[in-house]
Amino acid sequence: MSEIDHYLNAVLEQGGAEAAADGAASVEAHHLLLAISAHEGNTAHESAPCPAPSPWPASTGPLWSSA
Repeated sequence: MSEIDHYLNAVLEQGGAEAAADGAASVEAHHLLLAISAHEGNTAHESAPCPAPSPWPASTGPLWSSA
């Protein structure tokens, strides 16, 4: 198997473990994302820049009225 095959297998197995720990009946996208982020050698969480402040003003209330 190639390196990518080993990586995908590890992510799928870890995703299954995440789903089992979550009590889910099936592996869902967020389980796979957790598995990817937990994978050894993944430094995305270390190198990702902090999000920029929103250019939008803070909300002062609902955008629509229910009346």
